[in-house]
Amino acid sequence: MTLRSLLPTLSALLLSAAAVHAAAAPCHATLREGEQGRAVMLQALACEMQSHRLVLFGELHGTVESPAMLADLLRAQPATRPIRLGLEWPVELTGKVDAYFHSAGTPADRAVFAAGRDWTWYDGRMSQAWLGLLDTLRSLRQRGRDVEVFTMEPSYGSPAEVAAAGGFVRVKEAGMANAIAAQLKQAPAGALVAALVGNYHVRIGTDQPDHASSLAYRLAADHPLVLLPHAHHGTFWAIVSPQNRAAVQTIHGTQAQIPANDVVVHTARAAPAGASAVSILVPAFTASPHP
Repeated sequence: MTLRSLLPTLSALLLSAAAVHAAAAPCHATLREGEQGRAVMLQALACEMQSHRLVLFGELHGTVESPAMLADLLRAQPATRPIRLGLEWPVELTGKVDAYFHSAGTPADRAVFAAGRDWTWYDGRMSQAWLGLLDTLRSLRQRGRDVEVFTMEPSYGSPAEVAAAGGFVRVKEAGMANAIAAQLKQAPAGALVAALVGNYHVRIGTDQPDHASSLAYRLAADHPLVLLPHAHHGTFWAIVSPQNRAAVQTIHGTQAQIPANDVVVHTARAAPAGASAVSILVPAFTASPHP
């Protein structure tokens, strides 16, 4: 074979290598403090996520905006980057979640998935918005992306076993931390492991004096990026006390509302050593009810 005959093959290889390099090249948008447009923040935060293996997304359950923000950030990751998304759903639902995630997502598939006692947790986790996030990841997988989801809330055992292990919160935090750690260990090189949990589970600083009951501290050695969306106005869907029924709840904030398409970003100064934490104020939350 002559050099002339090799030229087309060499050219193709060089172009392929350039394309791979371009796809893997880091972006340079910088996340800045203060008020800014939501689209600008999302672009910069998606870039920031490329330098982290682990993202802990702590939300107020039962809103439209938080799962949608996480969906936007995951969708913006490089097409070649594997994604593993953990959901604060009971591990007993793993088979059902996997079946729906690998389905065509038809109305019949959704009806089977959302039926039965599995959807009787009325704390905002079993919401239309969470199901929409799952559909976003399912759609990415159907388009050839390396995307999987996993459940994290552990089985608790008997009341005596829970008490012996330090109580309900300790058991739950340990179980979710172990589930995330297992994904970090077995995920492909360069993968992003993200976990969607209630903001209670990633409290930092003075909000969390008990480090054993916060994933942010339990997983600090994995250098997580902790994202904390919040709002001073709006609504969310949940039960807020044992005496209440599941319903739309109102956030009674007194602060001035920021413009509809803006956010306010603050980097938390009290994050555990090894972790980074970002607070994201959105204009308002909108309740996302049970499917």
